[in-house]
Amino acid sequence: MYESRRARIYPPVWRVCLAFLLMPAAAAIMMAFVAPAYEGLPTAIERLTATAKLDASLGAYPTAIVVGLPTYFILRRHFSARPLICAVAGAVVAALPWLFLVLVTSGASSASIGGQATIIDGHYAAYGWLESTYFIAQIALVGWTAGFLFWAIAAAGFKQPDGRR
Repeated sequence: MYESRRARIYPPVWRVCLAFLLMPAAAAIMMAFVAPAYEGLPTAIERLTATAKLDASLGAYPTAIVVGLPTYFILRRHFSARPLICAVAGAVVAALPWLFLVLVTSGASSASIGGQATIIDGHYAAYGWLESTYFIAQIALVGWTAGFLFWAIAAAGFKQPDGRR
């Protein structure tokens, strides 16, 4: 009547740990190239290095631990690790905290970027929503790439005992 579910075999723990160790650093480096900070530093390498350190310590590693680990353990019970699943999960994990911050908090009564008003009377203006969407899309794209690389480290080439991937 009911068919028992096959026991799922997971990728080796060392590969998953390595992926969780390397991918936040890779995402921070990618984000440093996408949006470098520290305009006052004399060379591009110094700007990229400082930005990558900041992105890794305040963005990538905390997000990977707080959001990424639970997501991995939840998804691995329901899905096999495939490139598309890992990439989508990476994009969602990377963008979710920033989306939450954009939707929940503004913290300012007015703000502008390049002379364009982004927040007026404590509410996002159209340009503010556009800039926030662009920022979150950048983070999601970096997360997508990091998720694919996570799959490449953690699960690429790993097969179930019956030969399925």
